[in-house]
Amino acid sequence: MKEEKNKILTQWMMPTIILVVIIAGMVINFNARSGQMAVTSISKELIVVSERYAKELEKDLAVMSSLTRAVGEAILNIDENDTEAITNVLNSLFRHSYAYTVILSDVNGAGITNTGIRVDLSETSYFSELKETGTNHFFFVANDEIAGSMAKAVGYISKIPGYPERMLISYYPIENMGKSILRSDFDGDILYMLMSSDDNAMLASNKDYVSKFIADDIIATLRRSYSSEIRNMDVRLKNGHSDTMKVEIDGEERTLIYTPLSMNNWYIMVGVNEFFVENLERRVWEYTRRTLLNLALIISGFAILMVLINMIAKIRHTSKTKELMVKADTDQLTGLLNKVATERRVIEYMETYPNEQAIMFVLDIDNFKKINDTMGHAFGDEVLRSLGQQITPIFRSTDIIGRIGGDELIILLKNIYNDENLLREAEKVARFFHDFKAGEYTKYSATASIGAAIFPRDGKDFESIYKAADQALYAAKKRGKNQLAFYHDNFDAVVIKN
Repeated sequence: MKEEKNKILTQWMMPTIILVVIIAGMVINFNARSGQMAVTSISKELIVVSERYAKELEKDLAVMSSLTRAVGEAILNIDENDTEAITNVLNSLFRHSYAYTVILSDVNGAGITNTGIRVDLSETSYFSELKETGTNHFFFVANDEIAGSMAKAVGYISKIPGYPERMLISYYPIENMGKSILRSDFDGDILYMLMSSDDNAMLASNKDYVSKFIADDIIATLRRSYSSEIRNMDVRLKNGHSDTMKVEIDGEERTLIYTPLSMNNWYIMVGVNEFFVENLERRVWEYTRRTLLNLALIISGFAILMVLINMIAKIRHTSKTKELMVKADTDQLTGLLNKVATERRVIEYMETYPNEQAIMFVLDIDNFKKINDTMGHAFGDEVLRSLGQQITPIFRSTDIIGRIGGDELIILLKNIYNDENLLREAEKVARFFHDFKAGEYTKYSATASIGAAIFPRDGKDFESIYKAADQALYAAKKRGKNQLAFYHDNFDAVVIKN
């Protein structure tokens, strides 16, 4: 039974070890990949923030354009020579928006401001851009030569419906653009830039912060060291996609996130300190790793628990099967092996050890029919029951003792190496019946006739050795019963006398 349990443990331990090794391998593999997953996760988070910035900035630009167009439509109802009325309408746009200057101009550049001052836009550096298109559009003013502030601005041109030779232009200070987004979603060390189509920084946040990345020609600088990354950025922006890249300028490392806007091929660029990004990535990686490790432990624990449950069930099933097999092999009256089990075990032994000497005894209770007739069958059963209980302890557990008939027993003693041992074992069987008594209240001394045969000398298989022992039994009975006889009477001096 112990060997069977060890076998079951061995059978289940290997799959358990293999399962644990597989799970450990998965954890190690995923752990190696989780770093890149953390980078990807933080990159996506940065892109989400940048795209939100872009939407908020586009919202500000949309307000500017809608106000300018509305005022442009109002001018339709005013006589072009009524300077005062035109000035009042332009002032309305000035008052209700962040515009610091509003100009109504013709295609030649002759215009009037919201303060009534006549100006000539044809002298400005950006006049050619004003005439490039016949549609409403935004444009970037690097140096505002009209207001004299020499400041960067974003202008919006609105064509007057029905009057293609006239246009309304509003100027907005670049510093007012995206005020709601010039803040940090991560830490104080964040840069925000509004980039023009020719890669000039129109607007840079945190101007007082000392950074190599706050420069009008930042993209040109990066192209020299990160040409492939910038080319990839150009393609991504052209296709309307956001992305990130890690760059370094003179020891300052940042992750740059770029997001296209819906007008003029402008885009915004957000720069986050790389040390902060790495901390975010590390936290995500550690969280993922802990989550995976906990999951792996839960799965491993569950798997081991299931294996243990199955092992216990298997052991119980095997134990139950063993009990049923023992019960099936047991003679219910004597507790000895029954006929089928006895023959099977004797045959198994002889086939496994064909050259190993053993001795087989076949015995009958003397006058057993008379016992049944005079004392009753119940007492006869009691004699057999007592015989089974008392004879088993005098032999080894490996020996075979079984009941093969009414009062007939077989005893096979294994590993009998010489004739001296043969005689000693025969005498032990003979002496047993000197003291054998049966019956709880009435003590009855039963005797037996015993035949003995030696394997493989007297027979090499079950049938032949049983036949030899049975012939010896017949000889013992013929000589008067209550004695033991060997096949061929090699040791007929061994007898039992009460």
